[in-house]
Amino acid sequence: MKRHAGIFQNMGMRLTALCLAVIMAGCGGGGSDATTGNPTTTPTTNNGGSNTGSSAAAKHTVLVYVVGSDLESNGENATKDLAEMAQVGSSDNLKIVVETGGADADGWRTVQRHLVQQDGPHTLADLGSLNMGLTSTLQDFVTWGIQTYPADKYTLVMWDHGAGATTRDGIVFGNDEVHSDGLSLTEIDQALKNSLAATGKQLEVLGFDACLMATLEVANMAKSHAKYLVASEEIEPGTGWDYSEWLKSIQQNPAITGDAVGKSIADSYLASTQGQSGITLSVTDLGKVAALQDAFGAFASKAQANMANDATTTRLPLAKARNLSASYGKDAAQDNYTDMVDLKHLMQNLTGAYPTESANVISQLGQAVVHKIASPDQSNANGLTVYMPHKQINSSDASKQTALKDRLFYYTLSNAPASWLKLLQGYVQDAYTDTLPPVFQNETRNGDTITATVSDGDLAWVFVITGELLADNRMRVWMQDSPDNTGDANNITYGLEPTAVALGGHPVAPYLEDIEPVSQTEYYDIPITYNGEKATMKVSLSRLSAVPEPKFEGLFLDTEGESAPRAEPLEAGAVIQPLFQVVNILDASETLEPYGSSFVVAGNETFSSYDLPQGNYAVMMGAADFSGNVDLGKLYTVSVPAASSTDKLSR
Repeated sequence: MKRHAGIFQNMGMRLTALCLAVIMAGCGGGGSDATTGNPTTTPTTNNGGSNTGSSAAAKHTVLVYVVGSDLESNGENATKDLAEMAQVGSSDNLKIVVETGGADADGWRTVQRHLVQQDGPHTLADLGSLNMGLTSTLQDFVTWGIQTYPADKYTLVMWDHGAGATTRDGIVFGNDEVHSDGLSLTEIDQALKNSLAATGKQLEVLGFDACLMATLEVANMAKSHAKYLVASEEIEPGTGWDYSEWLKSIQQNPAITGDAVGKSIADSYLASTQGQSGITLSVTDLGKVAALQDAFGAFASKAQANMANDATTTRLPLAKARNLSASYGKDAAQDNYTDMVDLKHLMQNLTGAYPTESANVISQLGQAVVHKIASPDQSNANGLTVYMPHKQINSSDASKQTALKDRLFYYTLSNAPASWLKLLQGYVQDAYTDTLPPVFQNETRNGDTITATVSDGDLAWVFVITGELLADNRMRVWMQDSPDNTGDANNITYGLEPTAVALGGHPVAPYLEDIEPVSQTEYYDIPITYNGEKATMKVSLSRLSAVPEPKFEGLFLDTEGESAPRAEPLEAGAVIQPLFQVVNILDASETLEPYGSSFVVAGNETFSSYDLPQGNYAVMMGAADFSGNVDLGKLYTVSVPAASSTDKLSR
């Protein structure tokens, strides 16, 4: 992050804190249940609520499965969306039926069913302590909802966290805080298969008001159950969709078709998040997904045949294309990368190696995705992602290899093309054979400018670390930044500038998480505690701007499991304690430790650059390749005298 100042607008996206264990290693040298039967609990009326028996047929019934999770217990986001639903309310032609639970908050620890009216949700039944991460709970809700509120068309919305196509435990949707569980793609598939078979119906729309669920794998699962899929490639803000607007479109036109419902959801979502970045949503015609799946499988078959002949020569173009393509679900705070990549952008970056196959995938994708929206920073969000390991690959870290093995195991259950599954296995195994890191050559210092050349055929990225040298061979990392310039020949330039970043006069530590290759936008993570809970603020910076101004992208609270946290705004009155990475240079062990005093958010804080406080600092460049190998350049020391430090800072 170069020397500049700017106001960070309090809006949402997501954030994470960068882990430096792999980098510094170069120094010195749930329980989901697959039950498919209906629960034995019988819904009952509650305090004179609406009868749960079958009602007269409506034109459209909207079913919303709300797993409250920390989104409700920490921010009442589900309650806010229920209020939006009540702005429209049920009518003769529209029924809004909601199942709630799964949050450690009053009124949310048991599963309840509601009919949403204009005066709010009318509770129909309290089913007790049911696990919303079970196939049976979702299945019973959908079956009951369709049978109790028959209609010409049905929309099912899944509301909570999402995690893309695969995780270490297979859970990709939901985080029931009460039962510590969620749903896998297989469980969602089974629940919908059973409930729709029992009712003889098909969904008009299957929507995920959740992060990262606009994937080819999800679409392939959904094609047997619904006509249209509505979901996001990227993470979503905690507020999610604008329910009042898109439900109004059904109320005003009860005969509305699924693609039009999806368009209304997407367009109103974009309008309600104006000014925010990281916004994506797409509408996919599930009747076109089989052809897309076949086209993608044909591409994978061609690549797999090449891999069998020459693994490394085949892998490197794939890895370079993957590195250049828009990627989603980057959560460095928990060292969690979902590694979902935009399918079209990936194919565009492979046109040289696979011209026919990539063109066919792009064509079929264009027919399947019938509508999409994106904020200006998401120009490469084309509707659907696909899983392709990238940041999860590390040829020297056994624990990460075990984690990736687990993810690939659950990924085999996703109905991805067999050729793609086989290709990924070979791709990962060949990456593990590369244990040689990039090499810095001709590194020199001229005044306060460092220049070097990095030699590596699979160079992924270059970074710069600025740290304060402490006692006992420890270093407090003040910043991880990008070089000033990276030339085509891997020529690197970096200026030694003893600067740091503050929020409202309080030192914070920005760590470079990612650089979007096309827009040249840098994303930084700032680790903190927020009202006593570990969290991360995300900051973006455009390298193409004449006068770069940092932008606040959102606050992200750490979550359980691998689901992506939703972005939240900073709330006035909240207490922030900055955290800094502290690394033991000898053994590469690391901790996040408080630095400076905590402070209360006023709501008008700005981020600014300032001279580093008095002390001795180390600056070094690092480089990483596609196999997770990291090399560090020379260590340069910079001493900052007392006269250069900024007295105004709160410490």
